Formats: sequence, structure tokens, C-alpha cells
Amino acid sequence: MTVNIDFARLTTATPEAVDQINLLISQLKPAWDPVTVTGLAQVIESPTRVYVARCDQSIVGMTLLVPHRHLPGLRYHIEDVVVDTAHRRQGIARTLLTAAMADVADGVLSFDLRSHHTRRAAHALYVGLGFEPSETAVFRRPLTSG
Repeated sequence: MTVNIDFARLTTATPEAVDQINLLISQLKPAWDPVTVTGLAQVIESPTRVYVARCDQSIVGMTLLVPHRHLPGLRYHIEDVVVDTAHRRQGIARTLLTAAMADVADGVLSFDLRSHHTRRAAHALYVGLGFEPSETAVFRRPLTSG
């Protein structure tokens, strides 16, 4: 059975999209608070780009591209890459990332992403897409709990 997956930039925050994205978020980061329609709308209206993979009108995959301007030029940080557990291992993440990066590639210096050291399958995907491990350490100063 062939499954038809559509890939597109999300441009409207609807209650249905929020419900489906919250299911994905719970698989990515269970401790995160659910997103609201207002919260999703704020992200969509910002320079951040939200890309989704849909199967039968349901969002089954997602990623965000966050622009970050450096003095030498524009980079995008890739955030929140997630595919629903029932749809993994079908090439959805690869196609979603490829389509999202192609959408903004003109004039971009690089695409950067972070991934937890335990996510070996994700690391293999990223290397297969041409990403290279960086020697840069990530430092974070939390301002709130959670």
C-alpha cells in the first residue's frame, strides 16, 4: 500500500493543526507544554517557518526553520524535527527536511541543527543529508523552569 504524503509550509494556525502538532510535540518532548492556536499563530507570523508533512490531511511530521542573521550572512537553525511514531522509517523526515531547506536555500550560508547524543537514527539521517558534526559546544542559561 502506497501512502501519499504532502509536504508544505504551514501558514495558518487552526485548532486541528494545533491538536495534531501537540501529538507530535508530546512524542518529541513530553515535558513541553502544549502549543495553543495563539502560540502557533505567533510562530507562523514570525520569521520562523513551520513545515509539515501531511497524510490524509493529518499532520504526521514537522520541523521549524529559524533564521539567524550573522555578519557574514544568513543561517537557518533547524528545530523540532519530529515524525509521528506510526509513520517513521518511511523517508518522511528526509523529504520534509529536504523540501524545507530547498524552500529557503537561496543566499543561505548553512543550515545548523542540534540533536541529543542518544538519537542515533536521527544522526544517521542528518549525516545522510550532508550535515557534519560540529565541534561547537552548546551552552544554555535557563530563565524559567521547564
